[in-house]
Amino acid sequence: VAQNGQTETTPFTNGWTSAASNIQSAVNEATTNDTVLVGPGIYYAPPAPTNYLGVTNVVYISRPITLSSSNGNPASVSIDGQGINRGITWYYPTASASNFVLNGFTITNCAATTATSGTNYGGGILFAGTGWTGTIMNCVICNNRAVSTNGSIYAYGGGIYAGNPYNASNCVIRANQASNSVTAANASYGGFYRPGGSMTACLIERNTTWGATGGGGGGGNGIFQNCVFRGNAVVDYGTGGKMCGGGGYYGPGTFINCLFCLNYGRNSGGAVLCYGSGGFWSFYYNCTIVSNKCLNSYGGGIANYMAYEPAVFVNSIIYSNIANNSASDVFTDLCTDTFTNSCIGYTNARVNFTWSNSITNNPQFVNFAANDFHLKSKSPCINTGTNQAWMYGAKDLDGQRRIDPVSGIVDMGCYEYVTRGTMFIIR
Repeated sequence: VAQNGQTETTPFTNGWTSAASNIQSAVNEATTNDTVLVGPGIYYAPPAPTNYLGVTNVVYISRPITLSSSNGNPASVSIDGQGINRGITWYYPTASASNFVLNGFTITNCAATTATSGTNYGGGILFAGTGWTGTIMNCVICNNRAVSTNGSIYAYGGGIYAGNPYNASNCVIRANQASNSVTAANASYGGFYRPGGSMTACLIERNTTWGATGGGGGGGNGIFQNCVFRGNAVVDYGTGGKMCGGGGYYGPGTFINCLFCLNYGRNSGGAVLCYGSGGFWSFYYNCTIVSNKCLNSYGGGIANYMAYEPAVFVNSIIYSNIANNSASDVFTDLCTDTFTNSCIGYTNARVNFTWSNSITNNPQFVNFAANDFHLKSKSPCINTGTNQAWMYGAKDLDGQRRIDPVSGIVDMGCYEYVTRGTMFIIR
């Protein structure tokens, strides 16, 4: 696919001089496991866009293929929904081990807006069907919307919504929103929703949701490694009470080397809210959860309302989070959360926590006011973690070795302290 003024010639396989001028034409010619390459430019919906469940799409894909920008650079290739079309719907009705890959795009200004439940999902990207796993890499998904025009139904996933697991890596999910145009209630997951899979080295920031349940940045479950959740918000709680929260994230998950900061959870869980009884524990390994806020006193950092599934914190820093203008870093309702080699500022709970080698000292960040959450040289969090098997060969959020090669002991938090000094080589 190209925008070079070329003469289009089906099946668009003879180089750029005969390429399709819109993505949908090339996708229609592709067969299973083909790759569609898209050259630089801004791509809009074709003259007769495919309608899927009441929403028109810039691109509609019904088979496993790889859709990739020609240079892998999302800054050069955009899918623009012009405020009225969803970016991409990927629908496959049956289980498949074949490829569903999206690589190197900016997906922006897209929308899924309907009054029918189940159709206003995934403003930027919708993965539909059952039994297969998608892959998204090197993409920017920004300024997309999922909107309900019916006051009694939900809108889900302003940026991404999936009924299947998907794996995302090196992506930016920014300034997406889920909202209801009729009432402040009934919207969820401003940035993304994902039922499983993994997310690696992704930035999730400034996403919002208006709704009775939360997830400003996103929600679901799965594994998150080296991700940043920053500045996401649940804007209004409608009638949702304590369920309205999770400014950064809503639901259980496993978080490794992740940073949660400056998120706003409205009613519960400024950074993360887990609610219900879903059969999933939450794990936080070497995470930094700091400077998040919620309106009421239900955990400015973490709020865990899971009935039987506790949260487990290992080598993590949960500090300086605010609930109702008072310190409240972790709140748990029915479970006994576990803290191992972690730094926790203040906790409140209806049951006891389990503590092991954990501290309440100030972690001493380099510049808290400027949101620099690296550790100062005298931080009590340096060389005080507990080493685990996954750390060997792993990198921290900055790409530094997770275990200090000098001390051989991991630090608390998402950043490993790097000793500054001069090396002399004597021959």
